[in-house]
Amino acid sequence: WGYEEGATFDAAPYDWRFAPDVLQRRDSYFERMVGKIERLNARKTGVVILGHSMGNKVVRYFLEYARNVHGQRWLDKHVYSWISAGGPLLGSPQAIRSTVQGMAEVQPLFSLGEAILFARCLSASPWLFPIGEPFRAPYHFVRRQGLLEVRCVSATVPHCGVESSRNKLMLMVVVCWGKAGGCVEETVATKSANSFDGCVATWDPMLNLLQFGGGPAELPGDATIQVTLKEKGIHDDERNLLKRAGNMLVNGAWV
Repeated sequence: WGYEEGATFDAAPYDWRFAPDVLQRRDSYFERMVGKIERLNARKTGVVILGHSMGNKVVRYFLEYARNVHGQRWLDKHVYSWISAGGPLLGSPQAIRSTVQGMAEVQPLFSLGEAILFARCLSASPWLFPIGEPFRAPYHFVRRQGLLEVRCVSATVPHCGVESSRNKLMLMVVVCWGKAGGCVEETVATKSANSFDGCVATWDPMLNLLQFGGGPAELPGDATIQVTLKEKGIHDDERNLLKRAGNMLVNGAWV
């Protein structure tokens, strides 16, 4: 292709664990990148910078660094263009998920607690948090193509025939992908509720992230989610089994 490594073509690997200011403070990373670009620009035509994925966050930070430290004239002289390949320029919801509940990539090797500790030790994690107007809402629903995630936290369930707070409650979540998905249904159940006061049941959000992975690439408009309350253990305080059976039938029909 006519490129010579170190002369007209070079790489700028970085430690992805660290935030950009740490990279500069510890390794003088961005200042060394300035010198590398000046060397590659021997022909005075400017250098094309190619960034991939998180590397584009590094490139963006570098351009700001170079402008603040060396001035706009330096950029005009040495940088011809920037090509961004798959750059998370507005951040990534995955960064929040990893910080809150651990990195799924390392969980086969470490316990859940260790995975959470690992993700929260990375100073680069907040650098990848989503930014901009779409992410100002307090709740986020993240859907990758063909994957829907539902997190169960709490449910207000009065008048559902659950008479004893000692009963273990679960939620049965059924997703119907609609006509575009071939009317395929998937059912996933939560774990038992952590608490129930007779009206509100709560679940551990760390243990109740339900994933449905059989959907089409685009979520159809007629897709539905049905949630049903289920008792995983019946401990009727009144010991009236006939009444209990009747309540279960009525409750099932009502839900």
